[in-house]
Amino acid sequence: MDDVAAGKLSSLSKALKTCRALDTTKNVGGKIAQYVRGVLASLAMVDYPVPTTFVAPLPANPVKVACGLPVPQAGHENDGRILWLNSVLNIYLNYTGGLQCHDIDNELFARSLSSKYRRRHESSTALGESLDMVAWNYQACTELILEPLTSEGLGFYPPDENQIPAVEAACKERFEAVTRPRWMPISTGASSLRYATNIIFSNGEKDPWRVGKPSADALGIGVLLLDIPDSAHHEDLRFSVEQDPPSVFRAKTFELQHIKSWVGHQSEGRPSVEQRDERPAIMV
Repeated sequence: MDDVAAGKLSSLSKALKTCRALDTTKNVGGKIAQYVRGVLASLAMVDYPVPTTFVAPLPANPVKVACGLPVPQAGHENDGRILWLNSVLNIYLNYTGGLQCHDIDNELFARSLSSKYRRRHESSTALGESLDMVAWNYQACTELILEPLTSEGLGFYPPDENQIPAVEAACKERFEAVTRPRWMPISTGASSLRYATNIIFSNGEKDPWRVGKPSADALGIGVLLLDIPDSAHHEDLRFSVEQDPPSVFRAKTFELQHIKSWVGHQSEGRPSVEQRDERPAIMV
């Protein structure tokens, strides 16, 4: 994509409805790839069986809706595919039709606003970004650097060694913050979970974040790793609906039973660390 001729960029900008004309002097291929990557990963993350507004207004089963979109007929085969890609992006970004254009530079943290943080913060909220998303982006910059995660190397996009530096540069530009890529495993005790108790790590099969789960062989007997088929991002923590897949219902029941056992658990008879066996992940 980086080798796209300048004459083609105008057509590409028009097909993707970018807010600014694509520029050959910038990493246009990388920016579009990152933008598309973020949308597709987010679409999978919130693939719930009912309409939601959790992250954005979305239909029920948005991945199925996106995959069912027809490829428009165009003069060139690739032109039709780009128009189709734009329609897929709009399922997540513009389902209500209110977005006038795609800001390719605005993927995740990369919006460049004013030079001072206070003015930048105020500008971001004025441009429609809620305070909770500002806080989330700041936390994602400083503590939750998960950009390199893919589906165990088999994801739609292959791992990219340039992702961490790109995120660090964008975070520094926006928040003037220093990122800590290794902070999450340190702060959550990833190296000492064998000594932890009363924790359930639940992971939805459709959620791209699931690849960040701890290794089952590093957990003590008091920590459970729960894999939930046909489940999106923390779907087991959402209110129950009739459309919930059976696996989500079983997960909720399983989690409730274990939490109840924690509340009434007595310290007497609890196995010592030395007695705890390694256990594989549980699938409901």
